[in-house]
Amino acid sequence: MKKLFEGLKDILYDSMDIVLVIVILIAIGTTVLWRLDILFANDLDKTPLKQPDDIISSSDHNSSNSNEENQENKDNDTDSSNQEEQQNNVNEDSNVNKIIIIQIPQGAVGPSIADILVSNKLIDADDKWTFLRRAQELGLDTKFIPGTFEIDKNTPMDNIIKILANRM
Repeated sequence: MKKLFEGLKDILYDSMDIVLVIVILIAIGTTVLWRLDILFANDLDKTPLKQPDDIISSSDHNSSNSNEENQENKDNDTDSSNQEEQQNNVNEDSNVNKIIIIQIPQGAVGPSIADILVSNKLIDADDKWTFLRRAQELGLDTKFIPGTFEIDKNTPMDNIIKILANRM
């Protein structure tokens, strides 16, 4: 009788190793397949990210900064009255809260959403890559939802990202 229990115990221990390996393989396979469907979905806009052409290397950046500072000093002396007029115009424009309605289509991804925001002047064209990086930093780059959104023109970029991801 004791040998029978020992034999059953050995079979149980041996089979538990196999069952545990099968459960782990199923969990890994499910996780991989769950994320791979995004890569192979046909209805997603998969435009590759392009780096902006205006990236300057650090050595070029330092030399251009001194040239820019000299140019700014010259411009500051001659254009002080123009700057005051521009500031008055900016202050008048910033006081107006303009609501912009945008439509995010089904399957739109980060770059195409950034293009929509640029075309509606919610972000500058220069800030497109900043928008994409910031969305990734917030962990919301894959959480954008389709739909119609009403966004104030003066809304900060982080808030725009949260609105589009329905986190606000």
